[in-house]
Amino acid sequence: MSKVKYYYDPDTLSYRKIEPKKSRKYRNIFLFIVGSAIFGTLGHIFLLNTNILNTPRELSLQREVKNFDLQFELLNKKL
Repeated sequence: MSKVKYYYDPDTLSYRKIEPKKSRKYRNIFLFIVGSAIFGTLGHIFLLNTNILNTPRELSLQREVKNFDLQFELLNKKL
């Protein structure tokens, strides 16, 4: 929870609690959701375009490509 903030009221010579407006609260919630969505989308795009996360299918396809390259080189040497 955030700290409770007060201001001094010189008319009544007392401290009064500062109550935030609802519009400011909704704006903060909206900005948090938008920021989270942008950060999540950029992170997702970054992880999909790197080799950090490879699915088992991608790994098997990479092995298959290496195997085909090796076979191609062997066939070229025979010629």
